[in-house]
Amino acid sequence: MLAAFADGDGPGDYLDMLRGAAACAALVRGVGSYREAAERADGVSVSFLRTWARVHDLPQSVRRHVARGNIAPSTAKHLARVGGTARLDLAWATLDHDLTVREVRSLASEITDGASAQEALRERGIELGDIALSLPVEQYRELRREASMRNEQPGDVVAEALAERYD
Repeated sequence: MLAAFADGDGPGDYLDMLRGAAACAALVRGVGSYREAAERADGVSVSFLRTWARVHDLPQSVRRHVARGNIAPSTAKHLARVGGTARLDLAWATLDHDLTVREVRSLASEITDGASAQEALRERGIELGDIALSLPVEQYRELRREASMRNEQPGDVVAEALAERYD
């Protein structure tokens, strides 16, 4: 399974990628080192195992974007260096603002050195929470009407609705 994943054999859907990352992580954890895991995997490089084991350490919501091709595995490796909610903040900023691997690597370093994700992103002109949203025309009209009637911005109405939904 692992060799086939490393060679790119198989159906290649996003579930195969998630399974391959899980196999890399399980092997590395099972033997205790990347080098030993590479020796056991017969032809799979340490770099490959390190990248995909780190991808597997990300929350599933982020791993799915890696598997779908929205976040490059090399970028995900750097996301995995960051802990807590900063990891998600950096992942979502990567998606929303098309951050490069180099930018994510630099941001991850700043965050692990003590900066907050919001501060590090803001210094680069990225405001966390900005997202482009496309709605069906009927919902768009209703959102605009509701926001106008409340004297609020559409984003505030959406934020309130999401808070009610996920509380």
